[in-house]
Amino acid sequence: MFLAHGPVSFLANEIIQKKKIKKLKSNHHILIVLASFFFGILPDFDLFVLSKFNIPGFAHHEVISHTPIFYIIIWIVLKLLVNPFYNLLNSETRKSLTKEFLNILTNTFLICTLAHLFADFLVTRVMLFYPLTDTQSTLLFWILEPNLFAGYFLSPILAIELIFISIFAFVVYKMFFKETTLLNILSKSFIAVTVLILPLSTYILLNTYNRSYLYDKEGNIQVDVDYDTLKDSLDLDVGNIGENNIVQAKKEDILKSTYDIINSNKWAGRKDSESPSSKLKYKLGAHDSYRIVVQAYYNIGLPLNPVLRDYAIKKDGFKSYNYEYNYSKLLFEYLKENNILDVVEENESLELESGRIFFLMDEDEKIINMGITLEGNELAVVTEKDECLQSHSLKEIKEIYKTSLERILIQK
Repeated sequence: MFLAHGPVSFLANEIIQKKKIKKLKSNHHILIVLASFFFGILPDFDLFVLSKFNIPGFAHHEVISHTPIFYIIIWIVLKLLVNPFYNLLNSETRKSLTKEFLNILTNTFLICTLAHLFADFLVTRVMLFYPLTDTQSTLLFWILEPNLFAGYFLSPILAIELIFISIFAFVVYKMFFKETTLLNILSKSFIAVTVLILPLSTYILLNTYNRSYLYDKEGNIQVDVDYDTLKDSLDLDVGNIGENNIVQAKKEDILKSTYDIINSNKWAGRKDSESPSSKLKYKLGAHDSYRIVVQAYYNIGLPLNPVLRDYAIKKDGFKSYNYEYNYSKLLFEYLKENNILDVVEENESLELESGRIFFLMDEDEKIINMGITLEGNELAVVTEKDECLQSHSLKEIKEIYKTSLERILIQK
């Protein structure tokens, strides 16, 4: 969870300490609201601390500062300090910092930090039972795995966060602002829209191929399998063995991964399609031919795009974060430049090697389509008419592109 930690913590604190908070003066209540928001995001401050210990920020759910016991111990210490601290205050200060307020404030610390961890438990993973075990627990993490291409912004995770944020905004409005017809309509409409986004994003999730977590060979999630502080999704040499991910990949693994994608029968879509439906599906995370290739490599823990970005940087020498990569073209150029492409020689007994990237080329050497070869001359490729992921025979593909297909190249 990224956006809703503050709102979730505020709501939890207002519910749990409702009776005590009602007795506070308005200015004290505002301080508690601000404190609850701050304490709600406090556990994520370890992102800034970890860098001092050479621990990458993406590992912050694996350290003690993201465990309940850490904040329970701090809360106990704070509770023990309330009375000594209060006794040090002069009579004038005690009028503002009452003992009741200080106790509510310390309880707010515990409630809101634990609410943060509960929110993480809801959609990500945290070590809830540390130090008894360092196993990370979760509720919806596996169910709501985001799409690799649509990502967080089209996932139900964001929808859940938006619902919490809309409820938070409504409660704050009711507490501290004058009621007007316009604000009533806006606040309720915000809640209604966010509630509607959840089933919509869930529908997209159910119809797209969603695999964006990286796994090690034992099947466990591993963000940085070689512990080089570089996320594997950005690493061109996962494992640090001196070979890039394209070279490392074994055709048997690619073949198995590709079958998993194709057999899912999830949405297919094309960016260059003449069909508005196909274009929309593509934007929502549906797979085209290139995405099948990327996903196949990603599924075996060897992301393709970092290799191609590195190749593009070395090839073109550009210095820009906004460079628009044409990845399918880059992949073709990389394979061709490194002599990893063969022209398919047409004959009656043609048998394409499975688990290999292939390209369909026209007479101008432009890519018509691409994909991965399967067994029995079947191809994992998305054509203009495909609504869902499926395989096509080589004969069928030749028939579809008979007017433009000049030759076929296949990865060695």
